[in-house]
Amino acid sequence: MSDFPQQEFDFDAWSTLARSDPEAFEAAREEAVRSLIDGMPAASRRRLTGLQWRIDMERARAANPTASFLRLSEMMWDSFYRQREHLNSLLERHRDSTAARTGGGCASIIPLRRVN
Repeated sequence: MSDFPQQEFDFDAWSTLARSDPEAFEAAREEAVRSLIDGMPAASRRRLTGLQWRIDMERARAANPTASFLRLSEMMWDSFYRQREHLNSLLERHRDSTAARTGGGCASIIPLRRVN
């Protein structure tokens, strides 16, 4: 088991290990990731294992840490935009269904007036 518990992430300890012993850092990182995935519900493990494999492959293909960061950042933003498009699609369906049930979805707005 690693000396780096997943609940209490110590950036300085990880940074020191990365600088002093990159191979030990990588082994500890892999162990921490595996431990985190193993602690997830069984239904999520396969998807998370696949995602981690993809992350590892993108890191391996990158020429340097900056290129790796850029690849992973792009993956994250692609995922974010796909989820946003899906959410917008669901919201549009909800609006359409609400409008159909209420006869058009338009309501009269009554202005509020200050009472003196």
